[in-house]
Amino acid sequence: MAFYIKIIKIKIIDEKVRYSFEADNGRKGEFDISSRDGSVELISAMDGDVKEHYFKRAAAKIYKEWKKGVLPELSEWAS
Repeated sequence: MAFYIKIIKIKIIDEKVRYSFEADNGRKGEFDISSRDGSVELISAMDGDVKEHYFKRAAAKIYKEWKKGVLPELSEWAS
């Protein structure tokens, strides 16, 4: 199964940063990551992502960047 996910920072809420993640077919979801401890919370699930494959990949990508001390404006996951 191939994945392409576009990940975009959409807003900052206190110590949380909200990202949207979008599949190449236009389906979207949203999650928050804590800038303090890196914890991730799904806010809005992507339609059809029953097993959260897209969410988990998008969150892992941003978590990896957070560990480097960066919360990017734009990122992507491709596999």
